[in-house]
Amino acid sequence: MAGAGAARADPVSVAVTAGTGGAGIEVALHRLIGGGDVAVRAAAEGLTYSDHATYDNIRYSGDLKLQDAGLYLDYQPSRAVGIAVVAGFQSSLRRLGLLGTPATSFVINGVTYTPAQVGVLTGQVQLTKVTPYLGLSLRKHLTEHLFLKADFGAAFGSQPKTTLTASGAGVSLIDLNAEAAKVSREASHFKTYPLATIGLGYSF
Repeated sequence: MAGAGAARADPVSVAVTAGTGGAGIEVALHRLIGGGDVAVRAAAEGLTYSDHATYDNIRYSGDLKLQDAGLYLDYQPSRAVGIAVVAGFQSSLRRLGLLGTPATSFVINGVTYTPAQVGVLTGQVQLTKVTPYLGLSLRKHLTEHLFLKADFGAAFGSQPKTTLTASGAGVSLIDLNAEAAKVSREASHFKTYPLATIGLGYSF
């Protein structure tokens, strides 16, 4: 989750947020460092999402679960402008569960398998658990204490790791691992996870 800059030097602010990382909450302390120019912020957010996708001619149903907790520093050069540069780390559970049932014969690692040999493919794509975060935050006070915020940034992870198992007894472990590697390559765009949030907060 991206962070809120401090348009005022109130000691504490809290906000509720919603965005690409799900619904969340954050608490920021604005006077620990730099007399109000740097905020120390803790935040948490979560999201579950279901969809369908095709990898290597196999139709999968997928359930994406995101749970993030982060600690950030928000540096705001000018309180009048209300824009902050944000850097920090997230500890995350980012996991995609897969369930696939092949309808026709297909090739895994150069070997042709029938649906009866494969049965049901069950898999999991695990994204990086600890990621650095960089972003920008915009903040505008509506009243003396109430403010709106908008945050844009990205968490930077490594290559996703995929595991696959088959209910049928006809698929070799070597070929399952090869299929898992293909799914990981297809999911490589999750290495950099964009985050955009809007929120409503209160400073006091």
